[in-house]
Amino acid sequence: MTPRNSLTLFLAFSLLVFTSTSARLLSGLPVLPVLPVLPVIPVIPVIPVIPVIPVIPVIPVIPLISTSTTPTTPTTPTTPTTPTTPTTPTTPTTPTTPTTSIPRT
Repeated sequence: MTPRNSLTLFLAFSLLVFTSTSARLLSGLPVLPVLPVLPVIPVIPVIPVIPVIPVIPVIPVIPLISTSTTPTTPTTPTTPTTPTTPTTPTTPTTPTTPTTSIPRT
């Protein structure tokens, strides 16, 4: 029950006692507080249900490095092949023009 609800119930109960007492005083009846019987409603506290999600830890698996008794032989590097030099094309020779001799007269 919240404090606001309990304050409201207290004020309502006080007002009921005050009005019943005032009415009896004004009417000439003896003032005996006669309280009405109110049903008692049990208040069940509400407990919030929070789902619990199990946390499974993720443990990384590190592979074991096997130690062998025989050492590994290093691989020999391959020698690169030497590139071939391109051959220069031969330029065709220009034909020689025959010289004509002009006879002299």
